[in-house]
Amino acid sequence: MNHIQNAAISINSGHLIVYPTETTYALGANPLNPLAIEKLFLAKKRDQKNPLSIAFPTLTDASSYVHLSAKTKSFAHQFLPGPVTILCKPTNSQLKPITKSGKVGIRIPDHPLALDLLEKSNPITATSANISGKPGACSISEIDSELLSSISAIIDGKQTPGGKSTVVDIDESTIIRKGSQYGEIKAWLGNYPSTSF
Repeated sequence: MNHIQNAAISINSGHLIVYPTETTYALGANPLNPLAIEKLFLAKKRDQKNPLSIAFPTLTDASSYVHLSAKTKSFAHQFLPGPVTILCKPTNSQLKPITKSGKVGIRIPDHPLALDLLEKSNPITATSANISGKPGACSISEIDSELLSSISAIIDGKQTPGGKSTVVDIDESTIIRKGSQYGEIKAWLGNYPSTSF
């Protein structure tokens, strides 16, 4: 059994895992499992009022859990996979505990190991693998030892580029958090619908 399969089994069993993305390492759990989400909040020492983003392997997979407007789909075709988190209204009531203001962030990471994992077990939470308030980790050695004690499986993708995803509400044309590709995203929002397919 390889490390991807082992991580997928851990997630499906309600455990926490660590996996690489195109920014930093992420802490993965099954977002549909309330006990797994509770473990995640405790491990990160994160306020449970704060939302969590969710990773999917494809936009089609995401559409089974959230509403994707025509504008959001157009944006996603241009920017995903990539370091962008899109806020969408969930269509699955099980996601309510990790939403904020009625929306949940979705990610399609541009990293082969993350996508391989997601093909075997999705959706998966995509929050950074750190104690809340501390910097994100670009390597396994940078992850807090206290957090690692709560982890059942690790996918080591060596050094990741760092940075953070830009969080954007496409339907509201609002950038919530500046991050990677901020300039391009701002320009796209300003030029829509001329940028649409």
